[in-house]
Amino acid sequence: MKVFHADHGVSEETLKWALAQINPTGFFLRTLELPEGHVDLLNSLYGPVCGDDPVSDDVVTFVKRSEDRPPSRMVSWPKRPTRLLTLIGMVKDGDVTIFTAYGGPAAEREPGDVTLSTDEEKAAAATFWAHHALAST
Repeated sequence: MKVFHADHGVSEETLKWALAQINPTGFFLRTLELPEGHVDLLNSLYGPVCGDDPVSDDVVTFVKRSEDRPPSRMVSWPKRPTRLLTLIGMVKDGDVTIFTAYGGPAAEREPGDVTLSTDEEKAAAATFWAHHALAST
């Protein structure tokens, strides 16, 4: 198992559990609820998909989190505990690559992400992120 973005506090034990639950083939994007015995994860996402009001522009700043990503819509609010784990990855020739694994519900790719290739994908990203933001603390 290879993990590209391993900076979201998801343990190897939890990743192995999740992969056993979904038995992935090809591309996968799955959100699972953690069972008892697994520690809470932290959810950085705010907005309607988390049961919040839309995040208004007046509380948002744009932060470039890394050189390979567009600036992210961020708020100075705390991360929150969650029992949800979202995994995005690919299985090819029996090798599992996890692009990212994080606490919380699935989110659209951010506007400006170079992997957005169609107008529909770009519109979905813009619509989602117009109302959501990531916690910076």
